[in-house]
Amino acid sequence: MIVAWETRGDGLPLRCFYYTAQWSKDIRVLTPERTLKSLTPDLSLAGRVAGLVDDFVLGRPPAALIRAVGYGMDPPFKRMWPPRHAVVEMRTEGTRSFGFFAGPDVFVAHRLIAKKDLADQPKLYATIGDEVLTKFIAHVAPTDVDRVSDVTYLITGA
Repeated sequence: MIVAWETRGDGLPLRCFYYTAQWSKDIRVLTPERTLKSLTPDLSLAGRVAGLVDDFVLGRPPAALIRAVGYGMDPPFKRMWPPRHAVVEMRTEGTRSFGFFAGPDVFVAHRLIAKKDLADQPKLYATIGDEVLTKFIAHVAPTDVDRVSDVTYLITGA
């Protein structure tokens, strides 16, 4: 099951972010949902991920996705090394979401993991990359996955 991200605000979506049930489960494990609305940004691990996804979907310029203005790391999206180069990481300071670009401005996230867990278990990075390849990308038509483009060209906007 793949679900489209709905922004927390009322802005018009300009890009698409889809996620699997596994990614949804992974983000809920990071931190409990906030119950009160606040004027201050949510800087928890889950809050940063949600902020980056919202900024991506709302079409913020690629440079604005990066800290200190945005929630993402520099670069906010990065391809894994071959042979897992079809897999792309969406990066915040403390997390990595693994998925792929179906095309320009269309990201599909399959797994989300805390960066510290990747550091504690070095083989986990490759394991998750292989999981995205075998459980997800292997079942998608090659024309529905951009396997080679530089990700900086897959995020359009000024």
